[in-house]
Amino acid sequence: MKWPQNITTLAVVGALLGTLALQVYLISQEYHTRAIRLKVDLNERFLEAVQEEKEIRVDSAVNWFEFILGNEDLVELWADTIGSPYEATRIVYHLRDSTGERSSVSFVSDTITDHFPEIDQAYIRRRLLIQARSDTEEGTLFYYTDLLAHLMQEHLSSMMTNLDTLRKIYTDRVNSYRGLPEFGLNFIPLDSIPLSQAHAGFVTLAHRSELLRPKWKVQATYNSLWKAAFWRARYAVLGGSISLLLTVGVFLVMLRTLRTQQRLARMKDEFIDNTSHELQTPIATLMAIHEGFEKYAVLEDREKTQRYLKTAKGQVQRLARLADQVLRGAQNLQATTPHTKAIQWNDFLAELELAYGHMEKVRFMVRNQYSPSTIITDPQLLRQALDNLIDNGIKYNDKEVPEVQMTCSENKSGVQIKISDNGPGIPEEEQARVFEKFYRVSEAGTHNVKGFGMGLYLVKQAIESLGGQVALHSTTDSGTSFTLTLPQNEHA
Repeated sequence: MKWPQNITTLAVVGALLGTLALQVYLISQEYHTRAIRLKVDLNERFLEAVQEEKEIRVDSAVNWFEFILGNEDLVELWADTIGSPYEATRIVYHLRDSTGERSSVSFVSDTITDHFPEIDQAYIRRRLLIQARSDTEEGTLFYYTDLLAHLMQEHLSSMMTNLDTLRKIYTDRVNSYRGLPEFGLNFIPLDSIPLSQAHAGFVTLAHRSELLRPKWKVQATYNSLWKAAFWRARYAVLGGSISLLLTVGVFLVMLRTLRTQQRLARMKDEFIDNTSHELQTPIATLMAIHEGFEKYAVLEDREKTQRYLKTAKGQVQRLARLADQVLRGAQNLQATTPHTKAIQWNDFLAELELAYGHMEKVRFMVRNQYSPSTIITDPQLLRQALDNLIDNGIKYNDKEVPEVQMTCSENKSGVQIKISDNGPGIPEEEQARVFEKFYRVSEAGTHNVKGFGMGLYLVKQAIESLGGQVALHSTTDSGTSFTLTLPQNEHA
């Protein structure tokens, strides 16, 4: 029976661990998915910020270019009559380089005009504006375009990313992302490998810094993104965590129920085994007595007859006690009304001394320090509780001469009865369960003592039905003490 129960327990635990592992995996996957999406978003926002900062620099370059177009060192005007005298005078817009050769009407720098059409458009606007002046109607406008292009290229190449401007733009774009830590901006050589993730929690993609002839790249770095990623995945993580806790709770309840069922099944088997053993002895004894009367003419020997009848009566009483114990265990004694009355306390103790004081190889002592001569109680319930405690102190005692001492005293609420023995004691880890129905201390089996596991349960039920309390104090190898407290003011 134990092997299938263990398999069932292992199956439940395995299912629990598998479910927990799946839940944890799903939560971690959701977190990693949100973290990856956050990194993608940060890269996109950083690219947008870099482009916006670049546009600001381009606008600045255009303004600077329009300013230097008015430089006299780059512009020269003089009369250069073109056309026949029969033709109307027209606007001349010849462009010359520094060698005097005619050049294109467009700005001379393919690199600049291809990548910065804004500068080319500014150049054309400026040229057309000057050409529209009246003093150029009969002359030629000369631009030394190669020198102008050189100056512009040098200026564009020197315009690196403004980190303060980029930081402000990027901060504004990611300001809505909760949980983001402070980020850093840094330049790296154009041909270098971006910072490793081992040096920072997260590194954005690097982008060119200079407008022309780039040598550097700029990137943003974060020490850690777990707070921001967790915030993004908070609902999924929270829901998964709640589901995880519920799963654990359900499985713990199932496991506890399973263990309880296994314990009850084991207790049932032990109860049946112990009941069979307890019944076999008196039944076998009665059968032997019956056989003696039937076959061996025991009735002719009066003394032997009396001895046989006394033995038979004892076994019948034992059967009656067993039946009464089982029946009482099936009842809820706390739900019944005890029949309390005033009893002579000394007479009650004398009956106990008579019952246990003359047992062979047993030392039973009663010390009465309770001064009132009567107490209010249900004598049957109290006797049942005391009999169980005294019997246990004798039956489960491993000493050659078991000693049981009963001490009666008075406290502020009533009478206090302490039953102590010199037995092996009850292990501390089992003391909390000894009052459970059918529970038997595990070490009791080593003494080959059978029982129902209902004695202490009945003691607790009986004393509590009388409004009292039961306390246990036990130390391994030092004996056990049960203290019963019965209030008298409530029952007087």
